Amino acid sequence: MTNYKTIIMVLACITMSFHAAHAQQPPLSLSDAWTLAAANYPGINHKKAGIKAATYEQKITRSSMLPQAKMQLQNTYGTFNGSSGAFFPQPGFFNVSGNTDALSGAHVAANTFGSVMADWNLYSFGRQRKNNEAAALQVAHAHSDMDAYLLELKSNVAARYFNMLYTHAKLSWATKNSVRVKEILDLSVNLADAGLKPGADTLLAASSYAQILSDEDHWTGKETASRYQLTEYIADSIAGNTLHNSAYLTPAGDIPAAADSIRQHPYLEVIDTDIRYHQVHSEALGRAAYPSLSLLGGVAERGTGIGKNGVVSNNWQDGFKNGAGNYLVGVGITWNLTGIYSTNLQKKVALQQADAAKSQYDQQALQLNTGLHATMARITEQMQQVRKTQTGVQKATEGYELYLARYQSGLINLSELLQIQLLLQQAENTHIEACREFWELMITNATLTGDFSYLSRRF
Repeated sequence: MTNYKTIIMVLACITMSFHAAHAQQPPLSLSDAWTLAAANYPGINHKKAGIKAATYEQKITRSSMLPQAKMQLQNTYGTFNGSSGAFFPQPGFFNVSGNTDALSGAHVAANTFGSVMADWNLYSFGRQRKNNEAAALQVAHAHSDMDAYLLELKSNVAARYFNMLYTHAKLSWATKNSVRVKEILDLSVNLADAGLKPGADTLLAASSYAQILSDEDHWTGKETASRYQLTEYIADSIAGNTLHNSAYLTPAGDIPAAADSIRQHPYLEVIDTDIRYHQVHSEALGRAAYPSLSLLGGVAERGTGIGKNGVVSNNWQDGFKNGAGNYLVGVGITWNLTGIYSTNLQKKVALQQADAAKSQYDQQALQLNTGLHATMARITEQMQQVRKTQTGVQKATEGYELYLARYQSGLINLSELLQIQLLLQQAENTHIEACREFWELMITNATLTGDFSYLSRRF
């Protein structure tokens, strides 16, 4: 019977261990968070759609170099009373009608007409080539915009990730404090029951313990909220994930060296493609003031109910008879004379936009370089602060343990012990805040340089 109970207990322990192992998910690395964000965040699809749209626009621009063909088919039925002379049926076209006095028969006739015309722009003084270059730069701009967005996304995910680590560290800090004060409370109760300490110590310890528990509740809520905030980017529940909290509280000293200046950055690439686009676009507008040489060709087929003998039939099927086919080929020059002034103004607008983009580029480069040097100066000093606060925590912990032993021996009173515990609590909190500032600076540095390798190695 004893062996049977032992087997049952062993199986129960194995089952509980199995469920515990599966309930606690592996640590969520920062690289995994970036990968999930890039795969699931809706903004990525928005940028991808922009790239596809720019690519289609490029194809449309290229297709304009092909011959432009038009076809029309029509079938009409009506009168044919004509008069000699010319007129404009609509702006851009004119028509000449002949004399119909020699016709006889019906007063209406059916007509059928079909035509195909091709217009091939052979030479336009490089306007098409410049338009193609501008379309290609639009595609490059869309790709640069995607790179800049990915960098911003990595920065935002890192900020949410480290905020989660920060709130988890504060929750662990509050829990550790509650354990210490609970130990003091239990000890004061035992000493009071033994008559070695006054009963008022129990009330004082209980008051401190209640305050610490309220801090624990506060940081429990913030830690849970920070996990939900991160799910905005990774679209997955991370409630059971463990965290790299030890790495958060022990920053390494292998800080990347400061760069002299930022020459290439996704933010700068976006502006650079804008500059080049406006420059090429202005050149294309300048070529628009010149004429275009085109090769023209067309064929037409017509049927009518008016016979060659001058007899008119009003039968619909006769509208397909008495056919006549024609073709026309030639070259043409198109020159929009009134558009020369407007295209010249548009060219000036494009040049001003290019100059504005250059100024924006210089401003962005100045901000990035200034921010980088300022951040690197702070990182060096912040690392020194982290090391000193870590030493302060170690010393405060050792001092607290000594004072706890002295309180157990009756050498000091409870207020002194609680004061020492408060000093330890403040030292731990100062260290956590110093680490938070350090990692915020490292995120800023990674965003300014576009290099997140240090963060990905540590987390």
